[in-house]
Formats: sequence, structure tokens, C-alpha cells
Amino acid sequence: MAETDQQRRVRTVKEMIDERSTRLAEWRALAEYGCPPAGVFIPSQNPNQRRVNRGKIYDPEAELCLLTLVAGFESNCTNKAMPWVLYKMADPDLNRFKPVKEWLEIAKNVTLEVFLKSNIYSTFPKVYRDLGLFATGGMSIEDDFEHNTLHTKHLPIGSYAIATNRWSRVDTFCQEYKLTTVQMVEEFGLDKVSEQVKTAYAKGNYGQWFDVVWLVEPNRNAKKGALFSKDKAFQSMKWEPSNAESPLSIKGYDENPCMFPRWDVEGESPYGTSCPGMIGHGTNKSLQKRELKALNALDKLIDPSMQGPPGTERASHIPASITIVPQGQGEFKPSYQIDPHFREMQEVKMEAKQTLQSIFYVNLFRMLTNGQNKDKTAYEIAAMKDEGMQQLGPVSTRTNDELLDQVVERTFGILMRAGMLPPPPPEMSEAVMAIEYITPMSLALKTVGITAIERLFQFAFGTIYPMYPEVVDKLDFDKSIDQYSERIGAPPDLVRDDNETAGRRDQRAKGQQMAQAAATMQAAAQTGKTLADTNVTNPSALTQIQAAMQGQGALPGASGVMPAAMQGGVPNG
Repeated sequence: MAETDQQRRVRTVKEMIDERSTRLAEWRALAEYGCPPAGVFIPSQNPNQRRVNRGKIYDPEAELCLLTLVAGFESNCTNKAMPWVLYKMADPDLNRFKPVKEWLEIAKNVTLEVFLKSNIYSTFPKVYRDLGLFATGGMSIEDDFEHNTLHTKHLPIGSYAIATNRWSRVDTFCQEYKLTTVQMVEEFGLDKVSEQVKTAYAKGNYGQWFDVVWLVEPNRNAKKGALFSKDKAFQSMKWEPSNAESPLSIKGYDENPCMFPRWDVEGESPYGTSCPGMIGHGTNKSLQKRELKALNALDKLIDPSMQGPPGTERASHIPASITIVPQGQGEFKPSYQIDPHFREMQEVKMEAKQTLQSIFYVNLFRMLTNGQNKDKTAYEIAAMKDEGMQQLGPVSTRTNDELLDQVVERTFGILMRAGMLPPPPPEMSEAVMAIEYITPMSLALKTVGITAIERLFQFAFGTIYPMYPEVVDKLDFDKSIDQYSERIGAPPDLVRDDNETAGRRDQRAKGQQMAQAAATMQAAAQTGKTLADTNVTNPSALTQIQAAMQGQGALPGASGVMPAAMQGGVPNG
């Protein structure tokens, strides 16, 4: 008997969870030493009974470094205090067309406003934490039309499993999690839940927990531009493990609702690797071991093992107390002396801490955040920031592709379907849109092009122009402004499009022509007046010139001699 679609889904989830099981031990160890609250490694456990065990951490340096890494990603990737996303067209000419520029600016502002209203800025830090500690982060985005915003959910490591397509992009996801009775009824309805949930709801056990399985996978029978849920690009199914044959919900999505950024990938594995948490795990464990040994050594110095004559078995260790030792039977003293070499131990621990700080890019993010250096100029500090940020180029590019691009695309699709964006101009109907990020981390990757433009103009005007001014004819100033403004992420309304620029230049040229014509007419009128005023009694010089030009020669009674240039009836030259 052929298996049903739901039986295939249940089997898919089981296979994905079995493949994930080999990684749970590593993730659990990373959490125990790096950030104990992170991860859910026993999904079936009651969430209220989960305990955070910090018993293996004696020096929190690694966790502090992780917090700095998270803060660095927040402020340099998705800073809520600044616009970090920019919509553009793939065709550069359309980007200079005013209606298109204005619409893209409106779309950007609406997107950022929706982000501010949602809980996305409280979800990003947890995603960045998992990315830095486990090399894989996870989150989901659902529409919240009731509040004209989005609702995001952090997906903790250990609670889900993922799979990739042939392009190594994550497209399949399953999660085991828990919901209370009232949450089950609110999300799925009383008629969809199992009899156990109905019974708990009828008895008023609203806080009782129930297991839920969530699977998101590509729809193999999807139809482009589909309106019906069953024909959309991705399908989402939720069910109770105890009642798997009766899904709680089946829903379609135009975009993948879940995002899984990875620090780095190796081969065909869907999970990330080589993140700071993994690279620094050995150093962190050795630091905890050294700290424990230092504490034990200090404890032996402060509260040592004692030896003494008979009768001192119950000697007091209370400060300022007195222990009487029988005369001639030895003294009451520590049983042995140790030299723990605290200075050397401290030096070794400092080396381990500095190694962790380097692995987690602590110094880099501190420099980017503070930017304080009395020995450097502002230009040198900016150059240091850009150079340091380029160290994160590979992970920044992957984060853009696997997290931010999908977040923005998902949000844009929700806004368009909800009618929260105005209709785009007709010129955009067949055009392709693109996403750019104007965060410090993304802009740092563009500084190579910016520096090249600056160096070109410095060379042209600083070196060539004094000797060869015609070099300006070789430079296209308009294109340089367009490219420079795009690379630094300047607001698009600060740079006029080509049509508006050409119109202003034409208007200026016409104004200059009119001014020049007026100046010429004024000069001619002044010259005529001067000639007319030369002789007031006899025919004036102007009259003689006019007569000569008409071939009449000198007028009767005219005095003086005509200029040589005017003799012969016509001007020479």
C-alpha cells in the first residue's frame, strides 16, 4: 500500500531528526561552556522545567566575547537606529528615473517602519548569538495583519533539523516544540486539536503542555503566481505526534517563512561550521580548567590541610580563635607548603583570554563601536574601521544571502500582498528589483571602489591638472557622482536623475545666452550713442558710416576724415 502524503511527511521528519542527532553532543558542549541558556536539546521537556546550569563556567570570558560579537552584528548589520536596507532596480538607468526613485524610497521607509513595529529587533540578537556559537541560526516570519506588522520567532538550536537543495540552500525545515492548551486552541481551533487537548481545555487545564511538529518544505506542484494556498511555492504542515494522521494545519507560502544563516559550510552538510564558538571551544575549556586550578590553589593557601599533635583534631579554624598545643609535642601547622605561581598562572589565563577576544573579533567590534584613538586622524580611523570590517567579508556576505535577503524579500512580499505599498510606476512592471544594504559592515566591502574613485580624482587634479588642464575632458563627473553615491549609500533624493540634470543645464544655458544677448545689445546701443554724439553740428560719424556702407561717400558739410578702415565704402577685414 502506497504511503500517503502525511505518512511521507512523518517519515521525512524522522529522517531529518536522526541525521541531526550526531551534532547534539557538540552543540550541548558549546552551550555548557559558552552560553548555557542557548539551545533546546530536549524538546519534549516542559519549558518551565528547563534549568540553566552554569556549573562548568568559572571564567565568563567566552560568554562576554560572544555578547560583544552579538552587539557588533546588531550595530553593524541591523541597527534599528539607522536605515540599513535599500531597494534598487537591476537596471541602473531606472534608478535615476525620478518616479522610480521616489517609489523605492517609499517602499524602503514602509519596510523599516514595519520592522520597528514588529519584534524582529529582539529576534536578531538571538539569531546572531546562535550564529556565533553554533555556526547556525534560525528564525521565522509570519504576517500579523491584525497589527499591520510582522511576527518573528527565534528557532533555538537543537529543536529543529534542516535540509538543503542542490544549490546548498536551506529549503526544508522541521521543528519539535510545545504549546499550551490555550495556545493550541487559539492557533488551530478547537475542532482541529486532538481529544487530549479538547479534554484539557474542557477541564480548564489551560497551561498543560502538548507536543507539536512543524514541517516546511518546497511544494513540488507549485504554480507561479498562485492564489490558492495549495499551489504556493512552500507548504507548511503542523501536527501532534500522538495524532499524526490528522494535521493541525496546512498552509502555503509564497516565500520560505524560515531563515537559517550559517557562519560557514563544509561539503554537503546543511549545518554551519568553523564559527568563533567552535574555534575557541578548546581555548575556553582550557581557560575554565586553569581558573579551577587557580581557585583550588588559592583555597589550599587560605584554608590548608593542617597537622598537629594529639589533641588538636578539633582545632578551630575560625579567624582570631586560639588552639592550645601540648608543650613539646610539636606545632600546629599546614601539612605541606605549595607555590602556585600565581603570576605565571595569570599570564597564561591572559593569553587565553586574548586568544578568545581575537577569535570573537572583540577588538574589531570595540574599535568600530568606540572609534576612539587620540593618535589617529578621523580619516585614519575610518580607514582602520573599513579594513577591520573587511575581515568579516565572507560571513557578512553569507549573512546577507541567507538571512537579510530572505527577511527583506519575505517582508516585501507580505507588504505588497497586504496593499501596504502604493502601486509601482509602469516602468517597473517588467523590471527586476535588487536589495542593497547600507550598514557599516556592507559598506566596508565597497570601500575598495570608493577608494579607487577618490584616488583617481586626486591623481587627476593633484598631479596632472596643473601641467595639463585638458585632463578634465577625460573624466565623466556625472557617472562618478552616481557611482560614489551608490557605494556610500547616500539617500537617492540627494542626487538628481539624468533628465532633471539635463533640464537644469538647458535652463542655465538659455539664461546665459539671454544674458549674453542682452549684454551685446547694450554694448551696441552704447557704441551707437557714442558715435551719434561725436559731432552735433555737422552730420555725425555714425551717419557718415551708414552713408559709406550704402556707397554714398562723404556727406556734404561733413568734417573730419573717416577712419582708414571705413574708406572705400565697406569695412576692411
